[in-house]
Amino acid sequence: TERFHTDSSFHSLPTKWSALLGQQTPPPEAGGDTCFIDTRAVYDDLSPAMTAKIADLVGIHDFWKGRQKGGLKGEVTEQERRAFPFPPVEHPLVRVMPNGRKALYLGGHAAGVKGMSDDEGNALLDELYAFATQPKYIYRHRWRQHDLTIWDNRCTMHAATPLLSDAYKR
Repeated sequence: TERFHTDSSFHSLPTKWSALLGQQTPPPEAGGDTCFIDTRAVYDDLSPAMTAKIADLVGIHDFWKGRQKGGLKGEVTEQERRAFPFPPVEHPLVRVMPNGRKALYLGGHAAGVKGMSDDEGNALLDELYAFATQPKYIYRHRWRQHDLTIWDNRCTMHAATPLLSDAYKR
């Protein structure tokens, strides 16, 4: 599975919603599924000590560091940085939804925690990410033609599973 992420968390104003439409879908045995995690459920299951620890913390979301975490090979060139000028942005680790329910806000572009050393911040993010990506929180959508999925990026992470053949495309 690709690294779980939240769309556009590297923007100062991330997208609220995303959608995917299965116009062409591979057979189930070919892979290419999409997995989703409800980060409200994850937050609800965090220990009281952890919810207290992260209550006021701010995550640093960085497009380029996120790409490297996700497997981008080699160093990022200045030409690439100029072509995609996304400076790091800050978002609370805990988001409050309009109905008052709290959600953990992290993902593939979360690259640090404000006020923490890189090692300390990354250790905390890794701990939260490992907790959030437990199988019990993952819904795996196996695509059929014309399926439509719509999700709220404020409280959902998602990731694609690999396609097992080059004969199919996403």
